[in-house]
Amino acid sequence: LNDGSINVALIDLNAITKFVAQMPLPETVKNILKVGQPRGLIENFRASWTGPIQAPVNYEASAQFDALSFNDTIPLPDSDWQTPGFRNLSGKVEIENGEGELILDARSATLSFPGIFVEKNLDFDELKLEAEWTINPHFDIQFKKVVASNAYASANIYGGWSAVGGPVGTLEVRGDLHYMQANEVHRYIPIVAGGKSTNDWLRTALRSGIARNGKVNLYGPLHLFPYAKSENPEHIFQITAHAEGLELDYVPTGKVDEKGQYIPGEWPIISDIHAFLDFKGMGF
Repeated sequence: LNDGSINVALIDLNAITKFVAQMPLPETVKNILKVGQPRGLIENFRASWTGPIQAPVNYEASAQFDALSFNDTIPLPDSDWQTPGFRNLSGKVEIENGEGELILDARSATLSFPGIFVEKNLDFDELKLEAEWTINPHFDIQFKKVVASNAYASANIYGGWSAVGGPVGTLEVRGDLHYMQANEVHRYIPIVAGGKSTNDWLRTALRSGIARNGKVNLYGPLHLFPYAKSENPEHIFQITAHAEGLELDYVPTGKVDEKGQYIPGEWPIISDIHAFLDFKGMGF
């Protein structure tokens, strides 16, 4: 099929997925559709190409989408990593000859990162994003703006990810943390930053309070995260903030009573702390 175009006003992914799953497709594709269960609406889909459709000389496509969702439980081939997932994303996308632009403007959305965070689902009341990417000479995506907020945290950040610098690429995240509830900090710290033990301590030791006027500064190859032993001074993982009304159980038991409340440790709980917090590398 040479030189053509496609215009579709509306695509219901849930219906299309059920139809495509009955076709004689490779088992890998069927498994992706079965487990990922893509759903949502694609609107105003337009695509055109010159040359053979299998290897076009030029191509472009665009679409709007609403309530787009995809499950995260698909193991990648020959890897312990799992693909991220998402729920209820809305926005638009444009692609042209190996470059693209993505705009999100979603409400009540969820991003899922299994194996990255202890609690894989990150829920947002508001999620806005402006991103651009290219696939030549390697995949590189730049986030010009990310605005994310819920009842526990609010941030305005920028950055990017590039498929160079190591087996899982290089990540950059910089920007402002407007506020974050202290007892929710553990949700946003990756597992590799100290492991589950550090995450458990944050979850049980930081009892209440709020952090405001924070900064996040992350850059470097992900396989070296959190860069505590990196010899490159440009590699950094640092989050700073001003804490107000912090309640700290420094040696928590990690146990709860019959009402679901944490049982205090042997050390006295320190209350009404006002301090400057600095998470850097493996330290706090």
